[in-house]
Amino acid sequence: MEGIQIVDRTLIITLSNSIDERELFKKQDQILNTVRTRKVEQAVLDLSAVRVMDSSLFEALRKMVKTLSVIGAESVIVGIQPGAASSLVELDVDTDGLITVSTMDDGLAFLKENAGRIK
Repeated sequence: MEGIQIVDRTLIITLSNSIDERELFKKQDQILNTVRTRKVEQAVLDLSAVRVMDSSLFEALRKMVKTLSVIGAESVIVGIQPGAASSLVELDVDTDGLITVSTMDDGLAFLKENAGRIK
């Protein structure tokens, strides 16, 4: 699948700048099947290319992270751009329960250090 790779039982999902919640929901089944069939234990959602984010897309991301957790994959979101972060704050979206870090390296390090402890 385009924008998805597996490295050491970690699924890396790179989202494009043009992603919207409908497209994310379409990809979700394939992502979840990949987690199940490839026995992925962790997932990194890379948003570094996403310049603008509305509350609908963010809510779809929240649901994906929760669903990944339910099937046993710990998740972290990386690369939220300053403009997207500002928009989310302005929209007063709920970020509780999400783990976000700046870079892919930080995300992979966080998952490695906290394996089995993320709820």
